[in-house]
Order: sequence, then structure tokens, then C-alpha cells
Amino acid sequence: MTARPPVQALAIWLSIVLGFGVAISPAQKRSDDDAIKVRTTLVSVPAVVSDRSERYIAGLKAADFRLYEDGVEHPISFFDTTQEPLNVAVLVDTSLSTRPVLDDIKKSAKDFIKELRSRDRAVVMSFDRDVHRLSALTSDHKALDQAIKSAEIGQRAGTVLRDAVSEVVNREFKGVSGRRRSWF
Repeated sequence: MTARPPVQALAIWLSIVLGFGVAISPAQKRSDDDAIKVRTTLVSVPAVVSDRSERYIAGLKAADFRLYEDGVEHPISFFDTTQEPLNVAVLVDTSLSTRPVLDDIKKSAKDFIKELRSRDRAVVMSFDRDVHRLSALTSDHKALDQAIKSAEIGQRAGTVLRDAVSEVVNREFKGVSGRRRSWF
């Protein structure tokens, strides 16, 4: 096995399920009609893996991982890579200071939306002195593009980035399952 650079949690969910403590119930007498009872504990360990530059690392296998509990290594009895849908908030800065570059910001946001997979969803919000919800959480790329296109520079000075992030976390993503990220 080749050495890999240290990795940190970030981009893909890997589902590692462990089975331990399997016990078959003893039966006094068995016939062909008796059921065999199995008690097992399965533990799912989701992991998101990227390199130091936050680039996604693909193609990992069970052999690339070690799982420890209280200093004791446990075997990985089942390993599967799954990619859950991603829920993204695209926050567009429309404060007065972005007037000269708003078209570039919109282009970058639209390019980002193009990279989303069909099951991924996004919400588009803009912020200046206020927070503006431009789309619902959706996987409809045309609706997201239209929302980005509709972003306009505010009339009053000020930038409430923290309020925008708070609104995404507390309102838009409240009750949303799966992976969540904000991009701005």
C-alpha cells in the first residue's frame, strides 16, 4: 500500500459498517422449522475525505482506513462509498462595493451550480444591508440560474454576511438532512 498524504474530513461520504457481537441464540431442540435468531450491532461511520488543499480524494478502499475504539483496532466488515445529495447555499454579495464585479460573481455562481449533480439542491440568497432569498432549496438548475441572474446591487451601504449565513443555517437548512455547505 502506498502512503497517502494526511487527509481531513470534507468532500465524500464513506459509509463504513461494522458488524460485531454476533450471537446465535441456543436452541434446546432444533427442527427445520425453527428460526435462527441473530443479534448483531452495526455501526455506520460516515467520513468525508479531502487533501490539505481541500480537494476531493476519490477511489478510497477499506484498506485505506483503520478504525479504532479505545485504542483497539476493529476490523471493517463492510465498506461502501456513497455520495449523498449535497444541499448548498449560494450567497451572492450584492453590497455597493461589489458593483464593478457583480457580473463576475454571478458567472462564478452559475459555474458552480453547473457542477451540482442531479440530486443535489441549492438555495440562492443575496446579501447587502439586508438578506434576500432569491430561490427555494431546489435541484432545478434553470430556477437557480434565474435566481442568480436576478441578484441586484442594494441601494444602501452595508454588508450583513453573518446574518446571511445565520439565516441559511437557522431557516433554510433547518430540518434538511444530508450534506450541507455554503458557498460565497
